[in-house]
Amino acid sequence: MDPALARSMTERFCVMMSERDRRISPIFAATHAPRFPFYHQLSRLAETVEQYDTPGLIDEAIEQIDLATIYDEADLCAALDHTLGHQDHLIRALLRWFKEEFFTWVTTPPCSTCNGETTSLGAQEPSPQEKADGAGRTEVHCCKTSGNSHPMTRFPRYDKLSTLIKYRKGRCGEFANVFTLFCISLGSRARWVWNAEDHVWTEVYSTFLGRWVACDACENSFDAPLMYTHGWGKKMSYCLAFSEEGAVDVTRRYVRQKEHLLPRNLLPESILRFGLREITARCRVNLRDAQVRALEEEDEEEETELQEYYHDTDQLTRAERRPRQTGTAEWTRSRGEGGA
Repeated sequence: MDPALARSMTERFCVMMSERDRRISPIFAATHAPRFPFYHQLSRLAETVEQYDTPGLIDEAIEQIDLATIYDEADLCAALDHTLGHQDHLIRALLRWFKEEFFTWVTTPPCSTCNGETTSLGAQEPSPQEKADGAGRTEVHCCKTSGNSHPMTRFPRYDKLSTLIKYRKGRCGEFANVFTLFCISLGSRARWVWNAEDHVWTEVYSTFLGRWVACDACENSFDAPLMYTHGWGKKMSYCLAFSEEGAVDVTRRYVRQKEHLLPRNLLPESILRFGLREITARCRVNLRDAQVRALEEEDEEEETELQEYYHDTDQLTRAERRPRQTGTAEWTRSRGEGGA
């Protein structure tokens, strides 16, 4: 496609996303927002990041991190590569260590009796102990070799971070939750990013680059926001970022061409903006005026950044062209992530 035409189409797409439903007044949004289930879901999503403020959790997290290995790697990389700051190299080292040495991806767990392959039988209520440890549900898996002669293998899906940092296995939800905590534990500002098409990841604010950077712990991926649409072939509707500082619609960072955007029809755009602003206001209510002003200036800068995104497929990085690394081929295809 002609680059000028592609740019024009992308610009129109960005305008469409930013201007949709702007005619609806704030009073209308406040009055009608409670009618939409997704409006209430926004608050539940925001509660996910409240765990990061649990007393003592940061100390527990730091005890789990191999600080010597990560800092040594970051120091070495920072001395050789000046295109990023030391903090960026620290996060990159954390990503590598987290994926390769700390956390384990589980598509289906091995049989608890023979360590063989298993088949999922669905999910059930967690046991009292699993529930006490923070499991929302527990998957049950049957041994492929022995069938019912071996006890079912249980795979609790824990949400509680103090449990997860010791359990150290899961899928994208567990990866993103723990990795975001670890970024915060190392002193970075980090956001938990939720995607409506069943994926989550992390954004870290780079003081050197002056912007938020996508970090996917499942994939050991740093600053490759177009990996999902161009490497995985994933189409997306909503990508929303949550932190102790507020909530932001960051979809344009990840979806820059109309053909990759799924319908955004869970609620009017004006009510989505209203809901995210409500969450942000609650997060900042106890901050000093100067802190709020600084964050608001940063919000405006990020909005400008998101509005100006243009994507030329010739400029894709190698990381953004990479197919999904985690999960079986069958599993990724079933999720629409089998490649562009």
